[in-house]
Amino acid sequence: WYHGSITRIEAEAVLRLLREGSYLVRNSESTKQDYSLSL
Repeated sequence: WYHGSITRIEAEAVLRLLREGSYLVRNSESTKQDYSLSL
C-alpha cells in the first residue's frame, strides 16, 4: 500500500490495474514531509 516516491501519474497507472476500492500512499510531490493518498 505504501509506494514511496512515485508520481501522481504513476499512482493512477498502478490503481487502474487494481480492483475498485484499492488505494495507495505515496510521498507528496509538493511537500517533502507529507504523504498523498491516492484512491
